[in-house]
Amino acid sequence: MSESEELDLKDLINKQSTIHTTTKYKLSSFYKRYNYDQAIDEAKSILSKGSISTAQAQYLI
Repeated sequence: MSESEELDLKDLINKQSTIHTTTKYKLSSFYKRYNYDQAIDEAKSILSKGSISTAQAQYLI
């Protein structure tokens, strides 16, 4: 994974609390909120493992 991809993932993870406070998030369907939260959790989990492929990083972004 490149440095810029890692920074992009970390930025998306850090924005989670801000996203949760938006009206768009609150008004979205349960499934959209659930999928978003699962994607963030997956990104956190994969980043904590340390080494991921470029393809995994692109998928998560």
